[in-house]
Amino acid sequence: MPRTKGSKSKSGVPMKGLQEAVVLTKMAYDKHGDKSMSFSEIAESMKLPKGISTPIMGALSEYGLVEKSDLGWRISAEGKNAIFGDIDATRKCFTKISLFADLYHRFGSKAVTSGIIETYLRGKYRKGENVALIIKRFSEGLDYVKGLESGHTISGNVVIGTELNYSRDIALLKLKYALDPPTRDEIHKLIDIVEHELKNEDSSIVKLIKSIKENKDKKEVAKVLFDNLISILGDKYPFLITETNTAKNEDEG
Repeated sequence: MPRTKGSKSKSGVPMKGLQEAVVLTKMAYDKHGDKSMSFSEIAESMKLPKGISTPIMGALSEYGLVEKSDLGWRISAEGKNAIFGDIDATRKCFTKISLFADLYHRFGSKAVTSGIIETYLRGKYRKGENVALIIKRFSEGLDYVKGLESGHTISGNVVIGTELNYSRDIALLKLKYALDPPTRDEIHKLIDIVEHELKNEDSSIVKLIKSIKENKDKKEVAKVLFDNLISILGDKYPFLITETNTAKNEDEG
């Protein structure tokens, strides 16, 4: 039976983490503002492939970032506030998911390991195979909320301002390395960091990173492999390829 557009995940775990969900919501708001949109329009504004648009919209709906209107879909009041970095609205979206709300109130202000959370999940909810994903999504969301509380949002190991503007940050990083190109050792270190950060991705991505590492001293080959990596990641993380291309086009313009 086809899944209803915008319906909740059967696993109880959103397909997207909170921060990525906020970024996708911002993409729709930037294009359509407060207007009601059809499902295809809101999905297109987020650059979502047809095959995954339904579960991703379901995730955004679970967070309360988007909602159904009489005429279609729209960005919710909480969603609008969240994309502009409002802490209370973002926290409300995060804890709208009952499982995350429970974990947040129990562990949000405590320093605990993932093992403690896993034991709790298995004991109270009898969670099995989804435990790792639940902990991952919860930890991502908690880091994002705490980042806002401290005055910054967190993306990987990079701390950026509360305004979500990836094209700006990518452009700044590109300018930095254009003015001060990294040394051979720095490039090798960056490849190692990328390899570590993406070690849990699909095997095709892991293999591609391995190829980049094997050709790290062959600049032109490594660049082609890197472009392929970005293309593959773009299918999985739509905002990444969109913002990367935006920065690239601005440079070329």
